[in-house]
Amino acid sequence: PGVQVKFNGYYSMTVDGTLIAVGTGANRIVFTSNSGTPARSDWGWIAINASGSTFDYVSFLYGDTALWVTGASISVDHAIVEHTYQGFYMTTVTGTISNSAFDDNTVYGLYLSDSSMDIINLEVSNTGYPIYLVNHVSGDVSDSVLTDNAGPCVTLVNSSPEISENTFTNCQYGIYASAGSDPQITDNEFDENNYGVYITGTSPTSDPVITNNSFLDNEYYDVAADGQPGIVIDAENNWWGTTDPLEIMHGILDVADGDVAEVDW
Repeated sequence: PGVQVKFNGYYSMTVDGTLIAVGTGANRIVFTSNSGTPARSDWGWIAINASGSTFDYVSFLYGDTALWVTGASISVDHAIVEHTYQGFYMTTVTGTISNSAFDDNTVYGLYLSDSSMDIINLEVSNTGYPIYLVNHVSGDVSDSVLTDNAGPCVTLVNSSPEISENTFTNCQYGIYASAGSDPQITDNEFDENNYGVYITGTSPTSDPVITNNSFLDNEYYDVAADGQPGIVIDAENNWWGTTDPLEIMHGILDVADGDVAEVDW
């Protein structure tokens, strides 16, 4: 605990075995820049290429990519990721990322591809794409707060996780789902985004579920569907800020069919 690893330039660390970095709440392990005036991308990344690494109470500051993980299982808990170009970039991974905070990252907070990960209790702010899931990502996204981000809070590309009990505030989209994504979206709060949930480019076999959520003060639409005709969205038992059916309809956009007949609130 308490170790500081300072990179004296644009250097990276590659781990082909197992790295166990376990700090405490009072004595975090820190990976950061050695510059007296640190800036984003001062150093490269920590590359993990084998299973079993653990990061607990670790801070990643001023890197290009904090963690770059390929083909491995990994556990991350109580991390802080700040002032990076892209926070965590992970492909073909399994494991858990929990109880962690991401702030002021240019592109991604967390990028996952071809992976099965549980994402639990994150706080993500001031980041381009806080959670970006592409190519058959599964697992849970839960109990997280994503606020004040430039792009969608959660982006799904051909991925179908379960998304529950999160708060999405002041993002371009709360959730943006495309290209065959079939998410289960339940018990979330969507407040003051441009769009709450936007579904586009989905396949005719997709049946997204959007139930038991709260939609309040989203600027354009609470739910927008711009996918294949014939897709049925289960959008029952949500709170739309009103019980007036006409007001609810004004917050729902169905581009493919021209009406909201297939959206049951």
